[in-house]
Amino acid sequence: MVDNTGAWEVGKDADGGNVLYQYMDQSMKDTAAWNKSTPNTTVGDFRWENYTASVDVAFPDADGVRATLGVRQQKGMTAADAAYGVGIGPDGSWTFSEYGTVIEQGTVAPSDHYRLAVEAKGATITTYIDGKAVSTYEDPTPESEGRVKLGTDFHKTAFDNLKVEKIAGYTPYADAQLDNMDSAVGYDGTWSRNAAYGDANDWYRSTSTSSTAGASVTVPFTGTGIDLVGGNDGTAVLDVRVDGKLVAKDAGTAASAKRTAAYALRGLPEGRHTATFVLRSGKLVVDAFDAISGNVSGKADTRKAGLRGQGGLDTIGARQLAARLAAAYDGLVRADGS
Repeated sequence: MVDNTGAWEVGKDADGGNVLYQYMDQSMKDTAAWNKSTPNTTVGDFRWENYTASVDVAFPDADGVRATLGVRQQKGMTAADAAYGVGIGPDGSWTFSEYGTVIEQGTVAPSDHYRLAVEAKGATITTYIDGKAVSTYEDPTPESEGRVKLGTDFHKTAFDNLKVEKIAGYTPYADAQLDNMDSAVGYDGTWSRNAAYGDANDWYRSTSTSSTAGASVTVPFTGTGIDLVGGNDGTAVLDVRVDGKLVAKDAGTAASAKRTAAYALRGLPEGRHTATFVLRSGKLVVDAFDAISGNVSGKADTRKAGLRGQGGLDTIGARQLAARLAAAYDGLVRADGS
């Protein structure tokens, strides 16, 4: 656990079992101890993608008003820096938030303890309280990776039985990350290379940026897909080639925050590949590349792609592959030109 604010220690519950307590109380509120935020702690790997996080929360302090569980955290030092999170109080009021902005809210029966869970699979985020789904959110520009966060207000709060579990049919994590400055990454055309003294939210404080049509970046990787990570404004239009073959033409990119994917490619055969991203127009900022694991638990839904037996194919990859096949079919021209 990485404690960003608060006093997080293992202690005994009423039954003598070990639980994780956050001990900072009202006497520490507004003192800006450590950081100017409510108590929160972080666990996990930046490369975690599709998973379910769950935890038991309890309120031994009767005045406690909030416990939170967040997923896919990439940067920042507050509970609100988790991309998606659920918060609840002993009165049963709950909220589901995206980067601290409330998306949905409601109430369940009051209690001094609950089991919270957040399932993040692709762009679909589902929140559970005591095993019952209370909200489902489809994010049009999802954060795809990140760690788990626990949070409280300034009252003694207990956490127990934290679990992070794979989701059947979905890739659970990125296998490896290559920085934009890695010697294996090749560039052609005009690029601005910032190798040091950059923003701490850029991996290794480095980026490579181009606004020149025809500029390209080539990266080797092993897996079933690759994410192009970097803070972008969404103007970049790309041609994407894998192993010399065009897989996407005039592909749009997302307006992405730092450490998030501006472009995500999925559905490739599991193995070693080389991807080339050619800038057609706009501005492209490259921070890093995440290679997507083919370690998929359970069966993926491949019905739309019409495929069986492709190793490492997950549900998201199957959807992308189906879309690429449909686009290729739509682009077919009869031999007579009609």
